[in-house]
Amino acid sequence: GLTVSSAKVSADAGSNCVDLAVQPAPVSGKTYSMAVNGIRDVSPRSNKLETGKALTFTAAAPVFALIPDLENTRGKVDDLALRTLGQPALTKGPAAGALTFNGREDGIVLNNRPELNPTDAMTLSAWIRPTSWDGNKRIMQKGREDNQFRLTASEGKFLFELSGVGSVECPLPALNTWHHVAAVYDGASMRLYLNGKLAGRTEASGKMVTSEDPLYIGTKNARATSRDYFAGDMFDVRLYDAALLPEHITAMARP
Repeated sequence: GLTVSSAKVSADAGSNCVDLAVQPAPVSGKTYSMAVNGIRDVSPRSNKLETGKALTFTAAAPVFALIPDLENTRGKVDDLALRTLGQPALTKGPAAGALTFNGREDGIVLNNRPELNPTDAMTLSAWIRPTSWDGNKRIMQKGREDNQFRLTASEGKFLFELSGVGSVECPLPALNTWHHVAAVYDGASMRLYLNGKLAGRTEASGKMVTSEDPLYIGTKNARATSRDYFAGDMFDVRLYDAALLPEHITAMARP
């Protein structure tokens, strides 16, 4: 079960809401039931409110999750059609299979679908073991000409950029070791996490741009130069159409 660790009252469209922080972080895609009992107004003469019915909710599940299968050379991407560029090789990741990208021509292409085009909030996450940051090595990108979103190395920094919204950067993860990286946009800020810890934040707002382009993993697009191809290993690459909380990112950063 889940335990409420803190509660915070916030205003939402003229109503008061209570944001609950729970431990441990909910498991993506799992359904939970919650009952609220004994709510009382802060007024000394208040009456206790009626106990409401139990509420059920499903923790945010990823739009896709690329988890290579060492026994299946195609791996799996939650029923989304994909194709490969070059020949990404299967290898062992921190908790399951991973893909090795040669930094010259290897990549994954996911055909465009509506769910790959969030407009209000999103989370990108991946386990990576980079072997080189020379150039602008992409983790994920949608928008062939940098015109939608990208998570990438850029000019010696690690960059999360949303076209028309903003960007945030942090130092590049160290080479030749596994890291969990995550990028979050919630409509008010953009955040970068490295190994479960906040590494960069900036205020940003507005609707995200959409496109008909595919989603590329490990490269900018199918015509990119070698400087844009990721070099190293990747495992458990995900996109959510929701902004995951810091507690969720921390939990995901444990292999």
